[in-house]
Amino acid sequence: MAWLIGIVSVVIVIIFWRIFLPLAVILCIGGVGIYFYQNAEREKRTQEKVKATVELRKKILNAQKNATPEGKEWTVNTKKDPASDKDIVRSVSIISNDDLCELIVQKRVDGSELTGLDCPGIKISEYDDIYVKFDIDETSRKMDIKTYTDSKDVYIPSYQYERSGYLPYKDFINGIITANGLAIKIPEKTQEFWTKFSLKGSVLSIDALGKEISLDPNSTNKTELSK
Repeated sequence: MAWLIGIVSVVIVIIFWRIFLPLAVILCIGGVGIYFYQNAEREKRTQEKVKATVELRKKILNAQKNATPEGKEWTVNTKKDPASDKDIVRSVSIISNDDLCELIVQKRVDGSELTGLDCPGIKISEYDDIYVKFDIDETSRKMDIKTYTDSKDVYIPSYQYERSGYLPYKDFINGIITANGLAIKIPEKTQEFWTKFSLKGSVLSIDALGKEISLDPNSTNKTELSK
């Protein structure tokens, strides 16, 4: 029986070799093509990452070089209270001296407190800690960050792991009120950097959180407090 199967196999190969041979050649060529295509795509992605890293470094260096020493002004943001329709201050924000990031201190309608940290074009992972340094302190302190449920932007939550050496949130807010300057170390994967915020006028801004504010009916839902 075995010899019969062998003979049948040989006959099949002789009859269909004209089909099998071109098919094998096509498969080989296709495999080689796929290999080179995948290598080219990997090389392209690597070059794109290198280019993005270089551009980010240039962006940070240029921004820091052109930073304004006097800092920016605080901005007050209001929302209509759902019950009274009054304009209530729900967040106050300030842009860093180098225009790279924005700090948004929030007190929401449900009473929760947090501080947003928005750095457009700069990816910040919630798995990394940030370090904050006030000009009145000798050393920096680490703080935990989280991402919002509906975006990849990060914020500083009010709950911090104090037993692990994290700066309590209340001390962070107190530092914003009492210090003149705040620097935050941004943990970008390819280019960590410090960005500075002016805290002049912060007392009026932070004190306005949760309170009603009167706005000019012709203005937008934002206003700036004087320094």
